[in-house]
Amino acid sequence: MPKDVINILLIEDDEDDYILTRSYLTDNERFDFKIDWEHEYDKGLEKVKENAHDLYLVDYRLGSQSGIDLLKEARDAGITRPMIMLTGQDSYQTDIDSMASGASDYLVKGEINNSLLERAIRYNLEQYHNIMTLREQEVKYRVLFEESLDAVFIANDSLEIRDSNFAFRKLLGVFHDSDQKLELSSLFKNEESYKKFKDEFDKHAYIINREIKLKDAEGNEKTCLISVNRTESQNGGPNMLQGIIKDITLLKKAEKELIDSEKAILTGKMVRTVAHEIRNPLTNIILSLKQIEKKIEDSGDTKNFIDIAGKNTLVINTLIDEMLQASSPGEMSFKSASLNDIIEDSVKFCKDRIELQNVELVVDLDSTVDCRELDSEQLKRAFNNVIINAVEAMSKSEKKVLTVRSKMTDGDCTITISDTGEGIEESKINDLFEPFFTGKAGGMGLGLTLVSNVMKKHKAEVNVSSKPGEGTKFEFIFPY
Repeated sequence: MPKDVINILLIEDDEDDYILTRSYLTDNERFDFKIDWEHEYDKGLEKVKENAHDLYLVDYRLGSQSGIDLLKEARDAGITRPMIMLTGQDSYQTDIDSMASGASDYLVKGEINNSLLERAIRYNLEQYHNIMTLREQEVKYRVLFEESLDAVFIANDSLEIRDSNFAFRKLLGVFHDSDQKLELSSLFKNEESYKKFKDEFDKHAYIINREIKLKDAEGNEKTCLISVNRTESQNGGPNMLQGIIKDITLLKKAEKELIDSEKAILTGKMVRTVAHEIRNPLTNIILSLKQIEKKIEDSGDTKNFIDIAGKNTLVINTLIDEMLQASSPGEMSFKSASLNDIIEDSVKFCKDRIELQNVELVVDLDSTVDCRELDSEQLKRAFNNVIINAVEAMSKSEKKVLTVRSKMTDGDCTITISDTGEGIEESKINDLFEPFFTGKAGGMGLGLTLVSNVMKKHKAEVNVSSKPGEGTKFEFIFPY
């Protein structure tokens, strides 16, 4: 501990919570403390900027304002002391938001007791002083650096990586020696993301838990949290940067799958409810039209009107069937089949459209693709939708090439369908599989919803990449 008495500032707008916090601290036997309390946002921020306390406890809700904003302003002002967020929300997103804003830790109010609070304060003060020491004596901590479970790297002021630990090399598949230049920018998935990262770092000289997209040596995308801090040289040498990267790819994937699953369930319920409410009166209309048709004489226009009404009721009925099928493909019939055979059947089904649009077809199927348990008919419907969309997307393209590939990798089978069409804006890619989202005139926006639901039934991962004016690629990864 840096002092016999720990100076703590609590920024909390609820007096009862202040009294509880003070009582928890009073019951601890590990350290003496002096606690100051401020219940207003502006006054609390002023006291933080005085940097007169060892540690700060900040409430997530401060009246109409947020503790997140207070953290950001404090960090922007150069305050580096530990700041612990107190929140009533126990969620992963609250954790990420707090850490990204500069929190050293966060505690859920309903779970706080004297032991937990005492440990959190001790832990964060120790962490703070460890980091301060590390900045001055980084060379002495080589073992800690190399054995860290998180990816750690050291870079120069030009953001060239000069050293990295095993976790870094394993995460990104990058191996280099001290004489080899490796630009940090080369690890970012896109230039715009790197530019924002660098602008923020140039402004503050540190970044804490910024979520970014990186790519490994094989081009695979990694979702990560990155923290970077500049260490000022104490002996006239060049400044160095220390960075830590945490891989949250699987966590983000699990979070997305949960959201997609909940969304699919809600959409299915909504579609079934709407279909039921429409189909009942529609059935009565159809029956009534048939009765009217029996009772009237063929009087030209009247008969024509009845025929028009009858045809359109059948169209509505068909649309209802499509909605129900897209929202839930129904029971699957899994049998041993080859994805090569299924994709070949889909290509044959769409052959007339492909030839009519003068599209060049490239089929490259891996002969080692094995048989596995699949619902062939449902997958054909899914692949048909993707292929037809690809052909239609190339209607105005000068170069029309449809490429269909299969590939086996470590037991996984990947089906790729790509075109040279008009492409899709990046901001719209995440909406492609949403029900009723469509860029086609007259389209219902249910085709790709069906594709998504069929792939989920097969536990297949779906990736879409596109560049406006260059084309779109759909990738379906069927796990071993």
